[in-house]
Amino acid sequence: MYESGLLVLAELGLSLYPQFIKLVNINLESQVVIRFITYAIIGVGGCIISSTSINSGFLDYSIMEYIVLGLVNIFHVIASYSTFQIFSSGTSYTLFYTQPIFNLLGRMLLYNERIPIVKFIYIIIALAGVHILTSNQSNNTFLESKSHQPHQSNQLKSNSSESNLDILSSISSTSSTSSISSTSSTSSIFSTSSISDYDYYVTIGLFSGLSAAITESIMYLLVKGKYNPSTFQNLTRFYLFGGIISIGIIAYSYSTSNNNIEQFNNQSNQSNQSNQSNQSNQSNKVIEENKIENSFFDLFSKQRLDISMSWQQLISAVAFNGIIGFGGYYLLYYLIPKTGTVLFNSLIFLGIIFSYMWGYLLSKESIIPENILGSSLIIIAIFMINS
Repeated sequence: MYESGLLVLAELGLSLYPQFIKLVNINLESQVVIRFITYAIIGVGGCIISSTSINSGFLDYSIMEYIVLGLVNIFHVIASYSTFQIFSSGTSYTLFYTQPIFNLLGRMLLYNERIPIVKFIYIIIALAGVHILTSNQSNNTFLESKSHQPHQSNQLKSNSSESNLDILSSISSTSSTSSISSTSSTSSIFSTSSISDYDYYVTIGLFSGLSAAITESIMYLLVKGKYNPSTFQNLTRFYLFGGIISIGIIAYSYSTSNNNIEQFNNQSNQSNQSNQSNQSNQSNKVIEENKIENSFFDLFSKQRLDISMSWQQLISAVAFNGIIGFGGYYLLYYLIPKTGTVLFNSLIFLGIIFSYMWGYLLSKESIIPENILGSSLIIIAIFMINS
């Protein structure tokens, strides 16, 4: 019975992730890097402390397996965080739990498993739930603010009287300008102006949510039948490569930030010798070149990290990922072999309910009939697929 209690506790904590991504004042790129480094360090440390030897642990998988799993997981985390930022907690978390659909299709394609016709009916029901869930976002204050705005691509609105201090801040800090949940307009790589920001972000959110489910399924299929008795090792194989890459990204970001500051100083000197008009144009140019957008497709840019975040922000992000995040996933992986399939698949859907609860309590996200209907259809369909 205690296994059920631990599983509920894990889902209660992990369902906080959508709210954490929304509310913490750290940009997406930095949150991804912090998560991978935190998980990798705890995972490796746990393997060492639990006496998982090199031969029985890390070398159970080839270097290529670590790289492939790491790359897929990087894409998975980015996609998850993107949909968390755009949709309400309950909507994004429900999309995430469409993963069993892709597990089913993957097993059919890769392992030639015969799938009963009735399960394809459940897939159609789940997809109908996805459509209902995302078709009405009237309770989403971020998307509603975009509903009557034409989507503007690669345009930057800047006050011509912006001070040199603001210019430096825009170069070295991205947290306040790149948060997708802020009220400022976010540009994209698309040049289409015929669609609204509302339609654009709904599309990005839906694509990100389903991509998160698909990549979760890909990781499941890649490690199917390769369960390791060490729970730390089971988690480390997904995060070790991403943790190493993240450390390299931090080193690169710090080195380029020094170049940006030097560039700023040179341009400031030139601005001081010019008139106010020229100074304003140069300021806008510096901001535009260094602006970091935070939508799914704008992740890869010249300077990814918020290197000016405070120690308090860093500690809170590390603590959340280390205690609630890693702790929650540790419990899930630990309980997989100890819990019956039906019970496990039933209890994990509590995460959807908890995510709606956290959204209401922490961000006052209302729950509309479409949320209830869409989520219910998906939960019922996925439960029948898993049964």
